[in-house]
Amino acid sequence: MPVELKRVEKDDLTILKLTGKILVQEVKEAILSFYHKNPTRFVLWDTRDGDISHLSEHNIRHLVQTATRLLPTKENGRTAIIATEELSINISSMAEVFSGVFRQDNPIKVFFGQEEAYQWLFEKRE
Repeated sequence: MPVELKRVEKDDLTILKLTGKILVQEVKEAILSFYHKNPTRFVLWDTRDGDISHLSEHNIRHLVQTATRLLPTKENGRTAIIATEELSINISSMAEVFSGVFRQDNPIKVFFGQEEAYQWLFEKRE
């Protein structure tokens, strides 16, 4: 399964782990599956084992628009993306930028490692 969803109820967290070559339709299906259920406040996209190199700027814009349209605003909600390959970091950073363009209330931020991503997700916000 290219996009595996795992809910961690105690942390109000959903982890979406990508493996292998990822098609835009697979990401969209994961977004629709996640957002049509009761979405968690925190979301972690782990792209370390996935190949998202062929996703275009248009694909990323469309995915962020879809998520923004479906996402109920969660108080202090956040989405972290872990990316380790340079290209994956660049593509994931586009999602971060587009979330601002589409005025998504829950911020998206890209990280190199899991520890930093978790720290940011769960830090106290003023």
